Amino acid sequence: MKLIFNSVVVLLMLTGCSGSGLKMSSWLGVSEQQLVNQLGVPHEIDEQQAQKNLIWFRYIEETPTCEDRFTIRNDRVTTYFSDCGIWGGFNGPVYQGKR
Repeated sequence: MKLIFNSVVVLLMLTGCSGSGLKMSSWLGVSEQQLVNQLGVPHEIDEQQAQKNLIWFRYIEETPTCEDRFTIRNDRVTTYFSDCGIWGGFNGPVYQGKR
């Protein structure tokens, strides 16, 4: 019984990770304007010399619980990071527009 439980847990973890990766990669190469058009104005912008990070918080009962962070270089999304955990990837944003 313990082996079945452990197998199910590992399967669910792998499924959560793969779902997150597909959602994250959907944003790569998208323009900054397309990103903002779909997600709205970011909660924070962290500008650095060669890049900027646009940050959106996810809320539970009006409390920020985690964030989705997009790195922009040359007007394009180059990375997407979320600290919402494995299960947070299931409801993470997915790019819906044309490239």
